[in-house]
Amino acid sequence: ASDVYKRQAGVLDLLLELRQRESATLVLVTHDAAIASRAGREIRLEAGRVAGDSSGSTVARSPAPSGEAAT
Repeated sequence: ASDVYKRQAGVLDLLLELRQRESATLVLVTHDAAIASRAGREIRLEAGRVAGDSSGSTVARSPAPSGEAAT
């Protein structure tokens, strides 16, 4: 299993290097907190809605599905 994690880390290293070199935006979607922690900004979703933003920036909240009250 550790070989898998090493390969995953290597791929992520390459993506982050490419992002920096090209001054590009990289969007990662993951359930792995260790991977998310390597991102410059983390936007957490819960039940399909924005639940937090590590940058402190205001993120547009998704409207509540019809029949539900917005929170």
